[in-house]
Amino acid sequence: PNEVVSLEGRRQPLNCLVDYVSFSAHVDFVQNRDFIGKVEPRHIILVHGQKDEMGRLKSALMLRYKQLPESKRPSVIMPPNTQEVTLKFTRRRNAKVVGSLAERSVSEGTAVEGILVTQNFSSKVVSPDEVAAYTPLRVGSVGSTLHVPFRGKIQVLQLFLEQMFAAVTTTIIKQEYDASDDATMTEAETEKQPPTSSLSTSSSDSNIVEFTLSEGVDKVVIRAGDTDGMVSVQWEASPVGDVLADAVVALLMQAQSSTASIRLSGRPCRHGRRAPETADEQQQQPPPNKKGRMEDVDDDAAAKEGDNRNENVMGVLHSVLREQYERVELEWTDGENKELGGSFTITADSGVETEEGGLVCTASVTFDENSNDAAAKIAVECEDSKLATNVRDCLVSVATASAPLGI
Repeated sequence: PNEVVSLEGRRQPLNCLVDYVSFSAHVDFVQNRDFIGKVEPRHIILVHGQKDEMGRLKSALMLRYKQLPESKRPSVIMPPNTQEVTLKFTRRRNAKVVGSLAERSVSEGTAVEGILVTQNFSSKVVSPDEVAAYTPLRVGSVGSTLHVPFRGKIQVLQLFLEQMFAAVTTTIIKQEYDASDDATMTEAETEKQPPTSSLSTSSSDSNIVEFTLSEGVDKVVIRAGDTDGMVSVQWEASPVGDVLADAVVALLMQAQSSTASIRLSGRPCRHGRRAPETADEQQQQPPPNKKGRMEDVDDDAAAKEGDNRNENVMGVLHSVLREQYERVELEWTDGENKELGGSFTITADSGVETEEGGLVCTASVTFDENSNDAAAKIAVECEDSKLATNVRDCLVSVATASAPLGI
């Protein structure tokens, strides 16, 4: 101004510079408004001030931000004392996809699976196989080895593994002894066997045999021959690997204590046997190598029995039926190719009487020659529906239990 009013009320010309200075301990309206404009917060809470002045500041701020889109407009709150205020913060997290995952062509909405690694507030997504290449992290694994006592034969172990699991890889590790030291032994050569091949007694007794079960990246190795009377189970710790290892350990215990194992590994007795005198006694004699009894079969024949899975299943079926019915006869569909199955003629001692003196029931079991999963087609014909149902249920249950489990 050019004039000022004196204390006496007279106007005097202004001959000096005048500046206004606020001596308040708090910021005023203009300073608050400028500070909020520079910070650009998402939420504004007005407290500790006169209600009228805070209301004026709130109205001015809301009028200023009214021109902004609602998504970018900050919230202005002037709560009374002791009122609880809840704020919601939305955080966007960005991560850079690197390595082989970045080479894939993806579109919006496509799921990308990997490991999220954050370092110094920077995140990246990498494949589990490339963690060591793109991050300072190092990937490790826990290897487990369990030694299980096993006094059975390797051929029996192979048969049980192939009956339980669908894919078993057999590897024979040939050994060589150092000429300078008979106690030193080296692994000289390995030989992989097909899944359905049977080990001979000589190869399994003198060499180390490995059976490998694999499911994706999980693998369980059963190694026999390193120590007499001991089998080692090796695997890397994982949910699937631990389940497979537990199943293998249970199978090892079962393979040396079950009735089937005793029959396969037992030796024939040397006691003389009375020859069958009548036709009925000859007919009741179990057919060799069908029922699974190994009284007159040597070790090589026991190993050979594991070659044909379908023939073994037919033998188990014949054995179970003989335990339940008076007389059971097995007739192969093709005498030369026993893998196709056969038919059972069952004579029961109850029900409708026939000329043969009992009720006759015919059950046919047919295998698909083009399939390797031992799937069987079972058909039963009998005049007594109850007996037919019992025979069919028995055959189906045994065939299902004999089929290998997929891993």
